[in-house]
Amino acid sequence: MKVKIVSFILVIVLVSELFIGIKPIQATPNDTKNQYVEAIMKVEEANDEVRKCDEKISQLIVEQNDTNSKIESIKVEIENKEKEIEKTEETIVGDAEELKKRVRTTYKNGNDITLDIVFDAKSFSDLLYRRELIRNITGYEVRAIDRTKEAKKTLVNCKKDLEKEVENLSTLKEDLQKQIESIQAEKVEHEKVKTEAEAVSKQYAEQLKVIYGEIESKAQILQAQISAGVKVTSTGETVSETALAILKEANNHLGKKYVWGATGPNTFDCSGLTQYVYGKLGISLTRTTYTQVRQGQYVAPKDVQPGDLVFFGSIRSPHHVGIYAGDGMFIHAPQTGDVVKYSKLSYMPDYTQARRIIG
Repeated sequence: MKVKIVSFILVIVLVSELFIGIKPIQATPNDTKNQYVEAIMKVEEANDEVRKCDEKISQLIVEQNDTNSKIESIKVEIENKEKEIEKTEETIVGDAEELKKRVRTTYKNGNDITLDIVFDAKSFSDLLYRRELIRNITGYEVRAIDRTKEAKKTLVNCKKDLEKEVENLSTLKEDLQKQIESIQAEKVEHEKVKTEAEAVSKQYAEQLKVIYGEIESKAQILQAQISAGVKVTSTGETVSETALAILKEANNHLGKKYVWGATGPNTFDCSGLTQYVYGKLGISLTRTTYTQVRQGQYVAPKDVQPGDLVFFGSIRSPHHVGIYAGDGMFIHAPQTGDVVKYSKLSYMPDYTQARRIIG
């Protein structure tokens, strides 16, 4: 009986503690901030998929532009071949008419220079020599006409080859357009995911506003330091003279729109911006993210320095590039619908490497 009473009392105590005795676990400020940062990261992950699509489209547009340039260049070649063919035809007709005229004059009028040559012969052997000379001259003219005809035939064949090349390039251009349309459709799906992620992040609108405000404030301070020529960042990173010049140039383009395949000076895609900025300092970069990642020297993410290129995506095939500015910030042309701006490197989900182009 006593055991039952004791058991009953224990149950009452446990139930009481369950409802009123146990205090809820309080989230620390760091835990709360991590929750907000996680919401930012979700949006950035969705943005990352959009950027992958944008980079693919930009690459395809670059290929399309190259294809267009080749087509236009070959069309000029075809026009030149047509002019050469026309001129060669005129030469053939003119030479043939001249030869016919000379033959007719020789045999009808008998007063051609050919007869003068024959009648001026000093001896029979001299006559035979002169006759052979006349025959060779006429034969040379005939052979010259034949050579001109062969030249025309070569030109015609060359023109056909060029026209075939234009046809192949036009097919390639159409194929590139189909790929662009396919990636655009894929991008629409990623945009939906991005919208959903943004909807979740709006639950923390006020808190995220503070975080984004901190990023914007840091960007403004960094921008001012670069403009003033400060060579050490607030975190102690050294900024070389060349890096400072690069970052100053990049600052000149803040707020300019992202456009597929654009290389400046008023609109940019990500690699178009890096190519343009470095180019203004006399440093040559190739056109695309896929090729820029093979330039300069590999730098581990943790060893990045101001002025380095920073890449996102796989090591061999990145899909995005920017310029590291210091203090954990970088400048880039993010994606369609956005502008050249500063972003926080640690919020980028797939930062994989840097490349040191200078120094």
